[in-house]
Order: sequence, then C-alpha cells, then structure tokens
Amino acid sequence: MSRVVFYQLPSWVHTTSGTTTASYWAVDPASTVPMYDTTKLITNDLSKNVSAYNSGAITLTQITTDDPASGNGCTTIGPTWPGGTNTAGIGLEVSIYNALPAALKPPRVQAGASGHDYEYTTVQYVNGAMTNRRFLGFYVEIISTLRTNARCKVWAAGTGNGGGACAGTWWFDLSTQAMPIEPSFTVVGVGASDPKTGALFLDSGAYTGVGLSMAKLPTSSNTSFEPR
Repeated sequence: MSRVVFYQLPSWVHTTSGTTTASYWAVDPASTVPMYDTTKLITNDLSKNVSAYNSGAITLTQITTDDPASGNGCTTIGPTWPGGTNTAGIGLEVSIYNALPAALKPPRVQAGASGHDYEYTTVQYVNGAMTNRRFLGFYVEIISTLRTNARCKVWAAGTGNGGGACAGTWWFDLSTQAMPIEPSFTVVGVGASDPKTGALFLDSGAYTGVGLSMAKLPTSSNTSFEPR
C-alpha cells in the first residue's frame, strides 16, 4: 500500500503566481523580527495534490500538498486565485517539509497551540487495500476495551497537550476505524501490553461521525493583515 503523509501548517499568503502557486509564511509574519520577512516565504503549487495523482496528472513523488478542504483534504488556503483564501492552513507533504532549509522550516506545532505534532498530521492512502482512506491523529485515553473495540476519551485535534477537557467519549473499533499501531502514528491499542494513552489515528469517517474535525489553523485567525 502506498500512502502520503501531510503536516498541517498555518499559512499566511504573501503572493501568488498563476492560479494555484502561492508564496506564504508558515509562521505569523507579524510576530517575527523583522516583521513580514520575505526571505522566510515558502512556495508551493497547490495543484500538485492527491487529486492530481489520482487523475494521472502527476506521479506519487510529485505530490507537494494535500487536497483542498472541498476535496476532503486539509489545505484551506486557495485553492485557486484570485479570490482564494489567503490566511488558513496548508497540508505540506512530509518530504517537502523535511527538505526545507532550517531557516524556513516552521515548527510542527505553532506558537500558542496546545496540541501534539501528530494532531496536525494526516495520512492519505492512495492505493492498495486502504485506497482513499484518510486518517488524522488525536490524543486519546482508552478507559475500557471489548475485543477490538476501545472506549476512548478523545481530545479535539490541536488541544490534546493543554490539559483541557476532552471533546467526548466514544467507542471505536480499532481494527476497522483506526490505523494499526505503528511508530510515529497510532500508539494506543486494546492489547494488554499496549499503551492506553497517546496517539490514535482515526479514519475520517470515524472522527467526522462523532463531530470531530481537523485543528483550526491558524490557532488565532482573528488577526487580518494585507502585506504591502
């Protein structure tokens, strides 16, 4: 099975080129010194996404960003300009993120946020037995189990590291509604020796079915600006 991993980052668009390419800051440019430093811009073509791969337009290794939210992805800027959203979030493919120079690489968890990095991570399968399945990381505490089912206290994405109240308690069948245990992804499980607190990557149908969603990006989106 092939899959693509995306890191969800905030994005403040500075300039666009054509209809789908944007240069953006992944850290609030009003909080940096100097402010609005254009040497810290990251540029991506939002059309090089999962949908483009599925249509045969690009190869798997050419994917740079996740689909727009209208296509069930986690990219909420754009997706096209003029008229696209300029302050929201972007799903950046993991190898693209890892290849960024140190001076450009944003933190996985933005300043002021209270989630773990996996709460801003999406896994999209593109072929094999789990084709088109999408998983998002949540912080959970398993409070009881029954065979492959787990009753979980779940924190909303982006809030699991702040000590606040959980979003709710639900039963999930971990054999069908979650990614199997795997380093850097799901760590909790129903086995006697499995951890009962930590990351659980839930299928999109499972988390949307109980009213959960992706984390809000940026965390504070009430600050507007127009770069001159």
